[in-house]
Amino acid sequence: MTARDSSISTRFITTIVMVATAILMLFAVVTMVIYHNREMVKLHDRLAVDSDQLHTAIAAALWNFETDQLDKLLEGCMKDVNYSGIVVKSDGKVYARSRNARWEVVAIEPMAPYAGIISHQQPIVFSGQPLGTLYLFATTKFLHTELETSIYYFCGSIVLLDFLLVFSLYRIFSRIVLEPLTALRAYALSVRSGDVQTPALVNVTFNGEMEVLRASLEQMVTLLGTRYVELQQEAKLFSDSEERLRTLINSMPDIVCFKDGDGRWLEANNYNLKMFDLQGVEYRGKKDAELAAYSRLYSQELLGGEQNDEVVWATGGICRKDEVIVRPDGSTKTFDVIKVPIFDDQGCRKGLTVVGRDVSERKQAEAEILRLNAELEQRVVERTEQLKAANQEMQSFAYSVSHDLRAPLRSIDGFSQALLEDYGSTLDKGGKDLLLRIRAATQRMAQLIDDILKLSRITRSELTFETVDLSAIAREIAAELQRMEPERKVAFDIQNGITTRGDVRLLTIALDNLIGNAWKFTSGHAEALIECGTAIIDGKKTFFVRDDGAGFDMKYADKLFTTFQRLHTEKEFSGTGVGLALVQHIIHRHGGTVGAQGAVEQGATFWFRLGV
Repeated sequence: MTARDSSISTRFITTIVMVATAILMLFAVVTMVIYHNREMVKLHDRLAVDSDQLHTAIAAALWNFETDQLDKLLEGCMKDVNYSGIVVKSDGKVYARSRNARWEVVAIEPMAPYAGIISHQQPIVFSGQPLGTLYLFATTKFLHTELETSIYYFCGSIVLLDFLLVFSLYRIFSRIVLEPLTALRAYALSVRSGDVQTPALVNVTFNGEMEVLRASLEQMVTLLGTRYVELQQEAKLFSDSEERLRTLINSMPDIVCFKDGDGRWLEANNYNLKMFDLQGVEYRGKKDAELAAYSRLYSQELLGGEQNDEVVWATGGICRKDEVIVRPDGSTKTFDVIKVPIFDDQGCRKGLTVVGRDVSERKQAEAEILRLNAELEQRVVERTEQLKAANQEMQSFAYSVSHDLRAPLRSIDGFSQALLEDYGSTLDKGGKDLLLRIRAATQRMAQLIDDILKLSRITRSELTFETVDLSAIAREIAAELQRMEPERKVAFDIQNGITTRGDVRLLTIALDNLIGNAWKFTSGHAEALIECGTAIIDGKKTFFVRDDGAGFDMKYADKLFTTFQRLHTEKEFSGTGVGLALVQHIIHRHGGTVGAQGAVEQGATFWFRLGV
């Protein structure tokens, strides 16, 4: 088990022992060094003091050549167990006392260093005269012995202090840190195992940061519990949604397939599996090329689909095309296939959605429609030719009838005029009245023929669309009517700026008939008002001509725009009943509608809307 795998307490104890031991060892080493240095200084000082005390006696003995006295002095100094040797060097002679055999009286250089020995030298002077040199040597062995003993004591003390320190710190750490951490660890493990409803921590004292950690952990677990419940609900909703989606796509009579970025099948509906004979095959995670081995009848279609997928990936956009699949019985099915590639934020392939709808019947219907349209176009061409021929015949017939009718009518009118002029004096009142009636009838018949020809020309004429100023046209028509009958008192209220797009010639004829009707049917009033303007009715722009004249009964309104239909007698108001029919034809040719409203002796309003 590594240090990382061990418990917190084990790691903590190990760390405390190591740190405490290192600190105590460092303290012991420093203490030993200080003690050693202090004792060495004391020993040097003692050598210096003893050297000063010996100096005078040794100097006198050397001056007086009292070697016996010198020997006694040296022997007396050697009684100190710390001294290992005393050397007096004078005039080439060496006087030495030592506890070491190598310090016998020999002619050597006593200043040479030796392990465990310290020395002190001092010149020997008597009465100002140098006599030699005093060398005082002391051993440091006793210091080393004392240091070794101290080290043993220090090591024992360190072990004891380590034990006491570790025990004390462990107790403190256990109470302050380990117990709360152990409780928190158990709490965290229960939460990790999925028990997010674990009750709050009890029977454990938390202080300081541990209390903050405990409160934060409990708050986090509370939030996790809430989020856990929400996630369960969301998972349930997601599961239900996935089930509904799966049911939906499986009930669709279309090919539905989802692939990953490598083209492997993730999901396919029942229709897709049935279509490619893959029912019962574990298709998930396989590419089209792999599935081709399971579908003997449609292997080529699957291989072709994989190649087409690569084209879609390369294009990078939605691809839609018709794909034809040959059935085992030799028949074909045409599918309208839509492939949608999906990319992640880095532009890498993420998925591919494939939806295919069987449009075989629609294609057959379209082919049938094209065939029928071709037949219809041919029929229209033939019928157009027939209508052209019929129109030409009608035109020829109209002009023929017009010519053939006009000649006898002119003859009747002319002969009637001649009878009145040549034989008027011989005719009684009744005869003259009959001739006048004959002339009036022939003139009405001539006018009727002119109106019929006008209606025919309007029906056949080509339309030329341009901007038309209806206000200006209405004013010209009003001025012409007032010029022809200046004695009448008729006021015109024409709105400014009435414009539209249409055939100016035909719209002029329509306005001329509408304003002319208003002028005619207000002739029975001493004063009259005719209005021309526009209004928005049912959201559409509507043009109107309104008068306050004779009006009409609304129950006969459906007859107003019928050819030759009149709501007033010839004696009341002249006319052939063709004018409003002309208006209706003109408005219909502009794609519009026309209508009227009125009441007897309360005036009438004629309106129209254009579809351009």
